Amino acid sequence: MHYRIRPIADALGFNPLAWLRNTRRMQMAVAAFLSTRPAAGCAGPRVLAVITPWQGTSVPWYTLVLALLMSARGCRVAFVLDDLPFGDKPWRHAFVLRQLRAVLRSMQGHHALTVLSTQAVPSDADAAPGPQVHELAHLNTTWHLRGEMLEIGRKAYTDQCLAQISRADGPIRRMLGHGGHDVLLVPGGVFGTSGVWVAQARAQGLRVCSFDGGGKGVAIFATDGVASQLADIPSALSHLQATSTPDEYAFAHAAAAAEMAKRRKGVDTFASQIADAGSGDARYDGAALVALNSSWDAAALGLHTVFLDNTQWIVETVRHLLQHSSASVIVRQHPAERLPMCRTSDDYRALLHCHFGDEPRLHFIAAADSVNSYALLARVALVVTYTSTIGIEAAALGKPVVTPSRAYYAGLGFVWQAHDLPQYQALLEAGAAGELQVSAPMRADAYRCYYLTQCCNWFFSPFSPGTDLNHWSRLELAALQADANVQLVITALAEGIPLATLNHRQRWADAALAATAPVAAAMATR
Repeated sequence: MHYRIRPIADALGFNPLAWLRNTRRMQMAVAAFLSTRPAAGCAGPRVLAVITPWQGTSVPWYTLVLALLMSARGCRVAFVLDDLPFGDKPWRHAFVLRQLRAVLRSMQGHHALTVLSTQAVPSDADAAPGPQVHELAHLNTTWHLRGEMLEIGRKAYTDQCLAQISRADGPIRRMLGHGGHDVLLVPGGVFGTSGVWVAQARAQGLRVCSFDGGGKGVAIFATDGVASQLADIPSALSHLQATSTPDEYAFAHAAAAAEMAKRRKGVDTFASQIADAGSGDARYDGAALVALNSSWDAAALGLHTVFLDNTQWIVETVRHLLQHSSASVIVRQHPAERLPMCRTSDDYRALLHCHFGDEPRLHFIAAADSVNSYALLARVALVVTYTSTIGIEAAALGKPVVTPSRAYYAGLGFVWQAHDLPQYQALLEAGAAGELQVSAPMRADAYRCYYLTQCCNWFFSPFSPGTDLNHWSRLELAALQADANVQLVITALAEGIPLATLNHRQRWADAALAATAPVAAAMATR
């Protein structure tokens, strides 16, 4: 049977038989969970959970379960089914919506449900899309095409996104405008209509909880913003700075240094970095390193403030450095783009050659080239980033970092953030001339930020949006509720405390307990 189903699933973009099976499992799990709880009595924050088909993945089920677990913690949870069309597979969309409705209907009497299409009015079809809708259509097209430079199919997909997101804009605004909610729980935050939900929730003063997948068995959360863009990290760093003792700081610094060493060797959890094979190339001494992101990655979508997109940022940055400094310029493709799941359709080498030919001061390092980014950091004089983590690492290692973006670390005081083109160009010139100096407090904060992002902000569990429902749907929801790591996530979402903060507190408590255990054992033997 499976050899027949697979080609059908590939053609449809999802497995309908698996969806029927998982729908039945969710109905049973939800019924069992709700049977143990009263229909009313919660007094916590009022949460609106957005359930949306999300390309036939397990994301809507994941949202549903998170919302139910938040309800069990005392949140007053209502659901909205975002049934307006999105994407280029309408049959899949309709099929998935039918399964979602079947489960949501079974929750009547416990949780209110609104269907988004009921909020639409005839004038929505004629409404002119605003700038925000245009931007979201552009960003979704970049995500769909895995890059900014591929022109084939771009206009058609952008026009489709523009029509679909524009159609949803009015109903979402009216839905949230009715009031009655304190918190929005939404997947993503950029993809599909989720960007509209986030923007409209912000406009209404709601706290936005979101999540994203980091691969199978990995998730990331934000209690106030877009999870993939690490929106909680500034708040988590503020918590750490306000409450930590010197010993606690030393613990965080040591953990960050250890994680950085793993990354340099290419043996960290994600193994995105190519292992360091030496001290790097002497041609790069004193150079300016332009460290790229994946332009289509949700972590990098929509965060430009000075430039329109990555393509413009790369070209104009290289051009200014070549014309207004004597430094060599290295453009380093993100090493993760050598991995199949992170591949891009952007051709950076061709882009640079088109604009700069065989300029001898310009060096391009491709994702698969056997060059370790840490070896580059040891030699360069300046690092220029958009949102890449290497900006934190470079600052921690004492290298000045300039960014023209709204990356989560841009305003934390250890990098130089530009808000307009003249300021950006002036910072590039100052950095290339050696006029930007990283102080010891800046380096310390960079290490703390790196610790929070890389050691405390990830959620590793079979219960993750990137893991097929089949792998965790057999668990009773009560068992998920009792899981200590899941409890931390629900606490973060319900109370608005960054997960990185809660994980740090747990790590520090465990370290303190481990330090006192030998003393306690010695005392017990006396």
